[in-house]
Amino acid sequence: MKLAEIRSQFESDLSFLTKIKEKVQTLAVENPDFIYNSNSIGQCYYNRGPEGGKESKGCIFGQALQNMGWNDSDELESRDSIAYILDVDANVKGCVSKTENSIYLNILSEVQTNQDHGKSWQEAIEPLNRWSN
Repeated sequence: MKLAEIRSQFESDLSFLTKIKEKVQTLAVENPDFIYNSNSIGQCYYNRGPEGGKESKGCIFGQALQNMGWNDSDELESRDSIAYILDVDANVKGCVSKTENSIYLNILSEVQTNQDHGKSWQEAIEPLNRWSN
């Protein structure tokens, strides 16, 4: 399933983004000490673990979105930021309006940056505390 198809299952961009937030939080609770980028590669792989690191289904967003049904092999190969792949204005694969949701996309980007710079998933999701819905 493509990201846009998953998005279409929700009544609004915000409800879709909120579900992503919840799935990411669940993964961090289940794996609080997991460090995705222990070798500091600084890049998110949505469909697999980092080279030389622990194998996984992907970065925290890759796993969260796969748990929501994301399985399009072309989209999963993207190395773009989470905000970019979700932003309808930046990418034909995108599915949310950045104009209306920039604060939430920025928070997700902070989580991704934290993860990509070697923070544990529990530490990486700290920016989600600023989510105001």
